[in-house]
Amino acid sequence: MSYLDFEVDSLLTITATNADIDATASPEVPNTQYDAAFYFSGDFLSGNFIQDSSDINSLRSNLVLSQAGFNASHAFLIDSASVATIPAGRSAYGTAAAAQKALRVTATSFANMTVGGSEAVIDTYVHINGADAIPMISQAGNLPTGALANTDTGVGEALLNAVSQSLFKKMGKNAALNNDVELKNDLQGKLFAAINTAVSEANVTYAQSKYFKRYLDSGRYLSDSNLNVDEVKPYTVNDTVIHALVKISGSVEDSDGSPDLTNQTISRRIFGDESSAETQVTNGSYETHILVALRQDDRL
Repeated sequence: MSYLDFEVDSLLTITATNADIDATASPEVPNTQYDAAFYFSGDFLSGNFIQDSSDINSLRSNLVLSQAGFNASHAFLIDSASVATIPAGRSAYGTAAAAQKALRVTATSFANMTVGGSEAVIDTYVHINGADAIPMISQAGNLPTGALANTDTGVGEALLNAVSQSLFKKMGKNAALNNDVELKNDLQGKLFAAINTAVSEANVTYAQSKYFKRYLDSGRYLSDSNLNVDEVKPYTVNDTVIHALVKISGSVEDSDGSPDLTNQTISRRIFGDESSAETQVTNGSYETHILVALRQDDRL
């Protein structure tokens, strides 16, 4: 039997039900003025996702932050009154303190840093205000020579300088702090814990995952290959930048309890008058806001 061809001589048009995705544009960091801005870069982030059935709700996302990688990150102060992440800009207190900082190096002291065994120009590697990037080098010991290694700077050192600025309106003025090593370790550990809580994902669903939605919005999902269902796919995390506004608060006290720094008259004698913006210490307590950019770099 021969075939009977029945041909339709008009263009048929159908409109599909809307394809439904959940791409999420990057949310804004709270628009609160920062007293200091820091840039940390390291190899700290990894993750994957899997969709084990045709149901999108079966997707599971995992995002892991390594504390060792975070602790080993290159650390810089961004000495700028204007960082685009926060339109509100740097506070008047932070700007005044920046003019009298007592750091051992400046943004021009080192030209290069070591990245994956090779040297890279700092102001092109630090992609946010790189020309204003001051390495967060310890206030003690010998200064490094040549290109900066990640061991030459420290996240804890950066955070200690933020506290120093809050107390004395000057970064690098750390000699009066008896427990500076303990303080650096404490601040570094607590910052990691705070970021980890906000960002990490452990077997979370499509609806719960913040990172998968940002991954989709960024175009990286489009670039992934071999996207079969029921197959673990690694996230391409390189050059992921985590932006956060961080409030650091704490108390300060004399090692033997005398004088009593909770007495505001005594506090003002030691730290200055907070009402005149000479310090951020009030009745023995301080509070400061820092802007943080944390960049994943697979080369490190």
